[in-house]
Amino acid sequence: MDASFPDAMIPAASPPMNAPARPAAPPRSPEAAAASAVRLRGVSKSFVRGEARALVLDAVDLQIRPGEATFLVGPSGSGKTTLLSIIGCVLTPDAGAVEVLGRDVRRLNRSQIAALRRREIGFIFQRMHLIRGLTALENVCVPLKLSGWRAAASRRRGLELLAAVGLADRADDNPARMSVGQCQRIALARALAADPALVLADEPTASLDAETGRTAIDLLRRTTVMLGKTLIVVTHDHRILHFADRVIAVEQGRLREQLPSASREALEAAAHGSSASAAVELRLDCTTHLGPPAGL
Repeated sequence: MDASFPDAMIPAASPPMNAPARPAAPPRSPEAAAASAVRLRGVSKSFVRGEARALVLDAVDLQIRPGEATFLVGPSGSGKTTLLSIIGCVLTPDAGAVEVLGRDVRRLNRSQIAALRRREIGFIFQRMHLIRGLTALENVCVPLKLSGWRAAASRRRGLELLAAVGLADRADDNPARMSVGQCQRIALARALAADPALVLADEPTASLDAETGRTAIDLLRRTTVMLGKTLIVVTHDHRILHFADRVIAVEQGRLREQLPSASREALEAAAHGSSASAAVELRLDCTTHLGPPAGL
């Protein structure tokens, strides 16, 4: 079992002065950003599997307000990670409109999308994707260097973040010599390094034991609340669903939202992708049906 996380909060970033010029994140619509951190309208996505085309998301609508913590649950292959990847501007939908932090992604070019991801979206991956050969500090500083921070300022920020997650004394160590829980703390610090407005986490507790997973999510949740960030988590871990403001079940291309006061049994059922009756449809305009792929 990994050591518990400290009570310290991860502080907001203060970009250094006189940093080299880098492509800025595209301008946002203040009205759209105030109303929604994320808004999807009629979003569809399919993939070719063998000789068939499988429809994963079918004209889904979703709105997530700024500062909300939304957890996406459902069985493997239901489209949770696809949905998260579209929100994170990693995947492009086949159809539909995607607005992220007040930007209409359809109107952005590739460099603007890259700048949006780099400056305003933090990612926490299931396998963490720490870079081999880099120390804990160097891994945390990667997004800062990509954003044009100078070495000294980047190092100060990285040390500040590692101290906040209880790894101040491991800054110069290689993650290969650390526990899985410690590596997840590094990944958390890296995701928050550039002070993004939106944090996306894909199965952040999948490799952690129960206690370490709860403390990791607790730190992430408290930090995002303190800093006013929007958090979206894909998870199979029913033990952490009480940290969410909203729980949305994704199954067969449909989005079904749990009542905030839903019973633990219903939340657990949704996390494990059991019966559809475990989920309560609250918004008909956010519920879609997966029909047979065209041509099949």
